Amino acid sequence: MSRPAGIIFLLFLLLGLPSLVSGATYPLAVFETYALGESGVARTNEVVSMGFPLSKGVASNLSSLGVNGASSQQFVELARWPDNSLKWVLVDFIAPSLGAGVKDTTTYTLTTTGSGTTSGASICSLNAGVLTATTGTMTAKVRTNNFNVLNEVTLSDGKQLVLPNNLGEVIWEDESGNAVSSRNGNLTRLEIVFNGPLHCHAVAEGWFGGTGEG
Repeated sequence: MSRPAGIIFLLFLLLGLPSLVSGATYPLAVFETYALGESGVARTNEVVSMGFPLSKGVASNLSSLGVNGASSQQFVELARWPDNSLKWVLVDFIAPSLGAGVKDTTTYTLTTTGSGTTSGASICSLNAGVLTATTGTMTAKVRTNNFNVLNEVTLSDGKQLVLPNNLGEVIWEDESGNAVSSRNGNLTRLEIVFNGPLHCHAVAEGWFGGTGEG
């Protein structure tokens, strides 16, 4: 889940695999993608998210990365080289505005001389078997017991899109046609994999009640 909701951006890099030399920057182009025959949508303060490869030895800490031109950014380590320098990084940043179907004219560059993830409250929290994700435009909750997918979704204006303890479910049906619901089972894992002010990744795993089938 990301803040704010609605990620419909493609971040396209120029020819070849991008790599940074120490203290250098690399240009990033931001534009909207949509199906042929459809129209673009003007967007304000939305999240651009991408994986970025770094050359061996370029950067050892996320705190040295930055996105010039962005007011907010977040970095997550995905992989390291044998020398323990960063190899792949998940990069998220806010694009202030984007016209419908046009390229963002803002100059964004990834740099190895930044200050890392922007400070601010993380999107996700986990307490007493309930995962809560707050993006600024909505709050969503997932519960461990009697898993009904999204247990509750409330917009920032107070409107509830999904009512608490709703009858949502995931149904599994065996070859004989016997169906069981996730609402009869409990999650065995509800974990925040990574978290931050722009992007949260959570995993929910469990069993269908009474079947022993995952």
